[in-house]
Amino acid sequence: MNRQIWNVGLYRDSFQKDKYPSTRNVLQVFFHYHRKQNKTVPASSRLVAKAVHNIWLEKNRQPQKVPYISKKIGNLFSKWRKLLANRKKSQSCYKLKRQQWRDNLPVVFDVSRSESRFKSSKESLPETESVTNSIQDSELSDANSDWDDATSDYSEPLPKKQKIEPWKNEALTLLDRAMVTDTAASAILTATAVGLGLNTNSVASSRSSLYRRRTKVIEWLYVISYFQLTICKKNHQARVEQMENAQKEFSPSEAVVIHIDTKRMKKGVGLESEERLAVTTSGFGTEQIVGVPVIPTGTGKDIAQAVVKLLEEKGIENSIKGICYDTTAANSGIQNGSVVLLEKLIGRSLLRLPCRHHILELILEAVFTKVFSEKSSGPEITIFKRFQKEWPGINKGNFTTFTFFAFLVH
Repeated sequence: MNRQIWNVGLYRDSFQKDKYPSTRNVLQVFFHYHRKQNKTVPASSRLVAKAVHNIWLEKNRQPQKVPYISKKIGNLFSKWRKLLANRKKSQSCYKLKRQQWRDNLPVVFDVSRSESRFKSSKESLPETESVTNSIQDSELSDANSDWDDATSDYSEPLPKKQKIEPWKNEALTLLDRAMVTDTAASAILTATAVGLGLNTNSVASSRSSLYRRRTKVIEWLYVISYFQLTICKKNHQARVEQMENAQKEFSPSEAVVIHIDTKRMKKGVGLESEERLAVTTSGFGTEQIVGVPVIPTGTGKDIAQAVVKLLEEKGIENSIKGICYDTTAANSGIQNGSVVLLEKLIGRSLLRLPCRHHILELILEAVFTKVFSEKSSGPEITIFKRFQKEWPGINKGNFTTFTFFAFLVH
């Protein structure tokens, strides 16, 4: 147990009170507790951390707390173990790590707080005696022999650079919508930073950074969604109150026309659809929504029954003199149409006002088929689609007016 520690040196049972301990000194005392006194790594780290902490207090310095110093010593020991495991590897990268380790051994084991860092070696570190003892190349020197070099080359540690986060919340939200994991998102954003010419060392694109940032974005989205939902509820309540007040004040004239139309609508986002019937009335200067009830199906029977129920609830069944409807078979059928069934239910005939828009569509379809020899089978007409596509290349300054009547004569 008296042999030297690999790449550290001899064992030490304590520190010199008049000098700041170096990295080598810390490891020498640590191995004394760990190997000679058979203490665990955490226990050895705490004992060494307390001793280092007291030395810095005696020098009127503000050191870090003991748990932080203990953690730093544990990390130093873990690094030493990795170097020991790879000591026989001859690759250049391992040689470089071993050289950096040896260069760092005589440096002061800095445990000062950020606000009390050394401003310069002359102001803060005491003068030390020069070392006169020479050692052989096969032996590692003691930490005290390297103290002069450590103090002369000591400089204030550079402040840690703050990494930038160029990613907008929209990009992170898009990653969430695409269900991209944090690891995959880190790879994507790192490749994006390289493509944009950014220094990846200054960009926060690690998995942990993205996880924290995406968590904050999700929290803000929840907050925004909550306020939006609250506003929507208030607006909905206001519309309901406005509708109820309008229903209470509704007093139709002696003769009104009822308008009906059906529409299949979704109950909500991601929900199934349902059939609804819109019923309104119009008269002399008055228009009023009677209701928009849900009906089982869009057949004439269900439409007629829903209309009669609404009229009876509002007490205006005797004021209805006419009905406006579109020309679908569910409404205009001579046997099971909603208009015929409604007249039977109320016991009288109504003035029928089929929607002129639908009637004129049939007339226009016949004219279009006669003129262009192409029957319409959908919302997009082929000849008009081609015309729209060629429009940018047409000379709009040179045109001839088309005479429809002359075309019919020829």
